[in-house]
Amino acid sequence: MALLACALLAAVCVAASPDATYSNPVIHGDFPDPGAAYVPATARYWVATTSGDAPNHFAIHSSADLYNWTAEGFVFPSGTAGAPAWAASDYWAPELHIVNGQNLVYFVARNKKNMLSVGAAVSRKGVAGPYEDIGQELVTTTHMGMIDPTFYSENGTNYLIWKADANDPAHCPQMNCPTQIYLSPLDTSGTRVLLPEAQWVVLINQSQPWEGPLVEAPWIIKNGGFYYLFYSGNGYNSPKYAIGVARARSLYGPWSKYGNNPVMHTGTNPFYGPGHCSVLQVGGAWWFVYHAWNNDGSGRNVLLDEITFTPDGWPAVRSPSVQPQPAPATGL
Repeated sequence: MALLACALLAAVCVAASPDATYSNPVIHGDFPDPGAAYVPATARYWVATTSGDAPNHFAIHSSADLYNWTAEGFVFPSGTAGAPAWAASDYWAPELHIVNGQNLVYFVARNKKNMLSVGAAVSRKGVAGPYEDIGQELVTTTHMGMIDPTFYSENGTNYLIWKADANDPAHCPQMNCPTQIYLSPLDTSGTRVLLPEAQWVVLINQSQPWEGPLVEAPWIIKNGGFYYLFYSGNGYNSPKYAIGVARARSLYGPWSKYGNNPVMHTGTNPFYGPGHCSVLQVGGAWWFVYHAWNNDGSGRNVLLDEITFTPDGWPAVRSPSVQPQPAPATGL
């Protein structure tokens, strides 16, 4: 059965030290769009991050505790044969998952027809890679870029969730087109979308003022009888960039957005523009692994903060922590 969809992560037990603390950032440097997962076979957490047009595509780090991270290499190291032959540039938004026993990474790249597309790659050498592209785009169209893939699995069914890049002026010059978050079932391997474009399921699009012209970067968990769809809104390079949430009783919706969105927003210096989160369960607690700009000029750092839920079942509103925080109760 597929593992490691968003929240289908091992519930890791008690902390080795109840007094352990950490401070943000947990990875200093320009490592945007962290796609994180816990891999039981390694007893470690893993994260891949955006590389843009750097020669090595998608840096990989691992951690035993979510706040001390070690560089492990790259999804597609420069010069290796596994990189996607269909891709030309703009390597964005990777996520690592174990799907039906395979080490899989979902990612974005611009194809040779100048269209942002979703890709997938497999590693037979372990989660640290290197990975081999499946040989073609997983999701692509001739009229609109497709970005920010994430994976969810439940009751033996795999799903891909992603975003239509309608805020790209090349596709929507007036910048008011709906940036829809789509869902489609996947095959058991996680490498084939089962629905044709006309049947892709729309979960949400931009509708709240704080979101500006777009929503993006989806991630789904299930908690307390609700599905929660975390997403980012507004411009990625703006202090207004933030994380919102919607919830539903069914994966297919209808989805209701939280009236107090965004739930993670710019607060005290040095961090601003928090977004593009993974959401991991550690024991009984939920945690954001996300990026935010650092005023020291180091780009988008990786940050870690706990999610708490209000009595009515919504995530509490917060901003990035800047003081030492109680560490996750990993106890690996």
